[in-house]
Formats: sequence, structure tokens, C-alpha cells
Amino acid sequence: NAETSRAFGLGLAAMHSAPAPDWPDNSFGFPLDGSCGAMSQPNQPSGDATDWVKFWATHRLGHQLRACPSCTPIQELGAKCMERQPQLFPEGLEIQPSLLHGDLWGGNHAVCADTGLPTIYDPACYYGHDEADFGIAYMFGGLDSSFYEAYESVRPLRDRPMFEERKVLYELHHHLNHFNIFGGSYQQGALGLMRKLIKVTDAP
Repeated sequence: NAETSRAFGLGLAAMHSAPAPDWPDNSFGFPLDGSCGAMSQPNQPSGDATDWVKFWATHRLGHQLRACPSCTPIQELGAKCMERQPQLFPEGLEIQPSLLHGDLWGGNHAVCADTGLPTIYDPACYYGHDEADFGIAYMFGGLDSSFYEAYESVRPLRDRPMFEERKVLYELHHHLNHFNIFGGSYQQGALGLMRKLIKVTDAP
């Protein structure tokens, strides 16, 4: 219901705002490598990744592309996306590392039967850009308007420069992840998002 969704939004905003224990304040990644579903997820456990754009290019978009070297259409468009990715992060955009769930779709959150409070599980955690936590929800849904209204009352999203364009980048990661795990129709979804990303970053 709407009340639970609002509580969930406020809870996730609090998690994204919390300081990182035993991890450098300005670093992206996680103390150990992990996985997202059945796909490996490198997290640069050294703790020295302070450039988010480089981290995403190396350990998320680049990692997914390296996992499917024989898929020529994805490799061709993927190379163009890698070149254009920095355009999605204009000068002045501040990105502070937040603790992310990493795989936050409708199947990975519920309401606790004992407390009636929202709960999350099956994470693919790392410290990253808060916006990246919504990528798979753009793909599969599971977060409603009450959730987003509550979240943005604490951490506004839509007034950030190029927020809408970055939504494509963060959703693309999960389409590629599903393609690398399951194959099949996820390839077309990934290609469609790649074409969209290239279009929104084309020079006018």
C-alpha cells in the first residue's frame, strides 16, 4: 500500500545517505567482489576507486561487454556507448558514494510479516551513485509513485542535470547482465537501450 511504499522510499533514502563504515568516504566499490544474479560483479576491493565514471566504465558496462565478446551487434554499439558515457556526467554533478542494494527490483523487496515494515534481500551491494540503484526497477518495475515521492523528499533526483539520460545507462547494465546470464530476447532490449543512449549523446 501507499504507506508501506512511502516507508520503503524513506528507508532507502536513509540507506543511501548513511556514512560508510570501514570504507573510504570518497571511494566506489566494496570490500569484496560479488555477483548480480549468476553474473560476477567486480567491486575493486582495494578501495581506491574515486572516479565514478571510470568505475562504471570498467566494472559495470565494460565488465558486461567483456562477458559477451562473440556478440558482434552488442560489441559494436557497446564501443560507442563506452565512448559516450562521460557525456552523461556533466561538470558540476556531485556524486557521493552511497551503499546500494544493487539488484532492487520487485522480487527483492517485501513487507516483513512480523513488523509490517518494508525489507530488502538478495542484494548485489557496493558503494556507488545512488541513481544506479533504480536501473533494474526501470527494467522490471516494482517501485511505485509513493516510493519515489518519499525518496525524493529526502534525495531529489529529477532536478539533477541529465538525470533522464543516465536512466538509460543504468537500465542498460541490467539488460546486459540478463543477456549474459540468460541470452535470448534480452539482447534486443540491450541493443535498443544502446541505440537510445547513443542518440541522446549525439552532438547536436
